[in-house]
Amino acid sequence: MTGVAVPSIFHEDPNIIAKVEKIKELISNTNLAFLVGAGCSKCAGLPLMPKLTEDICKCKKFDKNTLAILTFLKEKYKHTPTANIENYISEVIDYLSIIERRADPEEKAQVINIDGHEFSKKQISLALIEIKNEIADCIENSKKTISVHQQFVNHIHKSMQKGKQRENFKIDYYILNYDTLVEDALSLEQIRYSDGFIGGATGWWDPEIFKKTEGNVRVLKIHGSIDWCLFNDEIYPRRIRKGLLEKEPDEKVMIWPASTKYRETQRDPYAQMIGIMRENLRPASHQHLVFIIGGYSFSDSHINYEIEKALRESDNLTIVILSSDDEPQGEIKKWRDDPRISGEIVILSNKGFFHGPDSLISKIDLPWWQFEIFTKLIRGER
Repeated sequence: MTGVAVPSIFHEDPNIIAKVEKIKELISNTNLAFLVGAGCSKCAGLPLMPKLTEDICKCKKFDKNTLAILTFLKEKYKHTPTANIENYISEVIDYLSIIERRADPEEKAQVINIDGHEFSKKQISLALIEIKNEIADCIENSKKTISVHQQFVNHIHKSMQKGKQRENFKIDYYILNYDTLVEDALSLEQIRYSDGFIGGATGWWDPEIFKKTEGNVRVLKIHGSIDWCLFNDEIYPRRIRKGLLEKEPDEKVMIWPASTKYRETQRDPYAQMIGIMRENLRPASHQHLVFIIGGYSFSDSHINYEIEKALRESDNLTIVILSSDDEPQGEIKKWRDDPRISGEIVILSNKGFFHGPDSLISKIDLPWWQFEIFTKLIRGER
């Protein structure tokens, strides 16, 4: 596998080597689940959220109303360093919700005042569609390499079992990204999986497929995907091959930003996928699940809530967190400092290893939290 080399400390320091071996052993003999965030796509050449936000805001193709709304939102969030395009989309969705709540059925005009200007529901809807479409274009037009993801899934599903498929193990991928790197890597490695769709490049949503027994690998795109679309008279996503239809779908890119308050109905794809994750994070008494979290900034309160609740309610769950912070911060620190659950959390941070009372502090960077380095280490590359 090409790319960045594994730092020498991983094959010179016996304490670090022992921690790597502990992780390899932990994930080799159990059911696995992965929470995959945007950081795991960086090694493939895709932009992280700050760069994606910058690129979207520079787009010259937008309608004048979309530009006006984006300009206002950039100014509104200028003192919030972590704000990104997902925050902007959430605001636009909120505008639509406000219009719908205030709407008088007998009035034709449905408008909202933004920065002293009135925008109609149609204009707000167009802005949302244009922003989502541009996100898809930025991701699709990026120069990508999928080699790291291929090596990762190959090892997880094949090499760890000495060349045999992990047929007796269940593996779930909960994807927070809009890209299709994980699905593409699984397909290239000829690993059968379920993603909620019946069909292929053109398919329709059927969550019952997650319950089928043909394969033990599931991919759940919790925030939607750049290859999902929605027709106005439908509630479930479709996947339509480009150029297939004379009339384009009403919503050509179906994504949900992390900060949006999701609909709470079992007819909603998000609720269905979260329900599956909620159940999976509480394995039966005779099973054990290792849940590996990578490339995730813990900025999604909905996801954080599900993880913490599962930690408190399950006796057979271990969570491995790959963190770019030098030591546990924020949500991760809160969990680590709680003696009731800290023993079920393993943290590979930029300058340390933490597991219950066990900790190892390094004076130099330990980039094992990077997806490409983590992949090399579990593959035994030094």
